[in-house]
Amino acid sequence: MAPSGLKRVSKACDRCRRRKERCDGTAPCTRCQKHGRECSFLYAGKPLGRPRKTRHDEELAIADFEDPPDTDSDFFDVDRIQALECIVRYYTGLDHLNSAGLQDVIMGLQTTQNLSSQAQGQSQDVSAAQLEHWPADSPGAQIKASIPKNIKGLSHSDFLRLLFDRFDYVHQDTSNPPPQTANDQHVQLQGDGALDSSSSQLLSHDVTVVEAASVFPTPETASTLISIFFEFGQMNYFFLDESIFRSSLDQFHNLPSTLTAKDAPWVCTVLMVFTIGVQFSHLKNGDQIQADRIWMDDALALMYFRQASRLVPNVLAIASLQSAQALLLMGFYILPLGHYNLASTYFSIGLKMATEDCLGLEPDASFAVREAEVRRRVWCTAFILERRNSVYHGNPVGIIRPPLGNFDRLGIVDMSVKHIDTHQNTKAMVYLTNMLEHVWHTMSGVLDLEARQLTAKLRQILDARDELLMYWENLPDIVFGRDLCPHNPLFRHNAYLALSYHSIHIFIGRPFILEKGPGEMISEEPLTKMKNGLIASCVESALATIDLCQKIKDQCGLSRSSYIEFTSCHAAVSALVAASISSQTSRWSIHCKQGLILLRAMLGGVFSQRGGRKDVERLEYMVDQLLGYECFEFQEEFHGGSYGNFLEWGAALLQFET
Repeated sequence: MAPSGLKRVSKACDRCRRRKERCDGTAPCTRCQKHGRECSFLYAGKPLGRPRKTRHDEELAIADFEDPPDTDSDFFDVDRIQALECIVRYYTGLDHLNSAGLQDVIMGLQTTQNLSSQAQGQSQDVSAAQLEHWPADSPGAQIKASIPKNIKGLSHSDFLRLLFDRFDYVHQDTSNPPPQTANDQHVQLQGDGALDSSSSQLLSHDVTVVEAASVFPTPETASTLISIFFEFGQMNYFFLDESIFRSSLDQFHNLPSTLTAKDAPWVCTVLMVFTIGVQFSHLKNGDQIQADRIWMDDALALMYFRQASRLVPNVLAIASLQSAQALLLMGFYILPLGHYNLASTYFSIGLKMATEDCLGLEPDASFAVREAEVRRRVWCTAFILERRNSVYHGNPVGIIRPPLGNFDRLGIVDMSVKHIDTHQNTKAMVYLTNMLEHVWHTMSGVLDLEARQLTAKLRQILDARDELLMYWENLPDIVFGRDLCPHNPLFRHNAYLALSYHSIHIFIGRPFILEKGPGEMISEEPLTKMKNGLIASCVESALATIDLCQKIKDQCGLSRSSYIEFTSCHAAVSALVAASISSQTSRWSIHCKQGLILLRAMLGGVFSQRGGRKDVERLEYMVDQLLGYECFEFQEEFHGGSYGNFLEWGAALLQFET
């Protein structure tokens, strides 16, 4: 209790006021002087009266602060208060921290909260309108600087929307509507990042590593699935060292031991190898497979994946090289299922982990030569998968750049066991991926530029295209690279490399196809001429892509699980249909039909579970309508090898420009 002799004064010191004790008002006061504490009078007092309560008081109430520091000088320190004011100015943009301005900010918090609640379930991308009002040095402005100004029409889903809208505008016929599936009333064309109800199958439960490893197949079956994985799954990529992986699994079968949480990355990696092996098992059995076998394989692969997904928390916590490998394999599996946003998450985290594993690869590092080679190749695979998925599906591109200054060291160790080492194709894929990212940055906002600015931008795009052509012409044409001989042991590897190359040409030229109106005459202006050159490259690559997919089907059979085969053929057919609508011609109708037949052959597997089937049915309807459209001038059918014609066209273009 306070001494009876003390009387409450009009202004108490800060400590007595906070403790609600009597103070004599002296400096220092008697109580602080008795306990040896610092006495201060920094509190200016509160205004008279009580503010009227509003209905937002409860929602906007500020949480109770923690107890202030032991000394009032720390709590009311002038430097501390100035620092807080600086933070408030930084994030609010206020020049003067008066009561009216701060009250407006508080009311704005409630408005933002209501808008966030209304926008739940919709796209969470930051709008450009909001970013424009942020201060130049604020975090929001930094996010704006990292986001391209305009990338509309570049992603595959955006291009399909433009294509479908253009077709509906040109061919307005309601008497014969397009075919609809049973789920068309409930399923709408969604963006690349949207997930439907089937994604709930990918959710996992918290189980132990031992329970996940209990689903391992027998050693004989495991050996078969591993062989299929390294033959068809690890094409132009490098996820695992085959010899080390096989020896570790043999040791697990021969010398069983108790698994712990630290073994989660290894168990997850093994499960994903089995998953992808089952996914590609139809290629080992030939092209003729019954439908019930396909669905059984898909169900078995999904079971392995769900067991692996239960280990993701431990995989993320350990963050080792095996963790990066496991995450890359998980993204590689779900990519053809249509879950591009989830795959992008796996690839981004895997790339970050792989980058951290590669940072210590200096000439004097303690890593063994083979281990360093594995880390380099895993990083290359992560970079390729993350960049290609981000660019082609409109996801934000990571800021991680190659940590290795020279990739010539890639391949100094032969990592093959039974197959030819494909490190040369891996290096080619890294270069093509770099070119794709460069083109993506160059084309950002190209569709909204004025004519004067567009001319300079198109020259940059043409230079990038010519550089891509020149690089492709200089690749080796024996065993690796451009060797597309059907009897070549790396035929499928090289075909995938060529499909990746042609996909970049299609990506460059297709945004300009739908710009030209149906009746627009060909102009000789430099701007139109440059656009027509990019469109011609796109069309030639689309024809070459369909020809390559046909060669794959004739030689070794199309895969019902290959993401690159399906998406390349799908993009090629879409580009040809768009060119047919814009040019009012049916000269590419044979190739469109051929591409649709190839897509139908690939729809028996994982691509039928999402929007792939619906898109193909819509394209089929469009092609059927185009063949009977009266204003189209029918020309002679296209004969000859499309890929050979593309090579001749590319060589002639380079010779003309040099």
